[in-house]
Amino acid sequence: MCGGTWWREYFADAVASDDKDGLAEDAIEAVAAEYARRLARRTGMLVHCSMCRRPPVCRT
Repeated sequence: MCGGTWWREYFADAVASDDKDGLAEDAIEAVAAEYARRLARRTGMLVHCSMCRRPPVCRT
């Protein structure tokens, strides 16, 4: 639905930069936001993003 190569341009600056880690994180956030925008537009639904993490490991 939101496939293609549109997301690659977000990483072009990160590849060309000395600060790859910082710009890559920015690119990841930008791609996620754009994907959500496109998905919302094409489905007519509201997209809500939330952070997920692994539950703590219980050791006995």
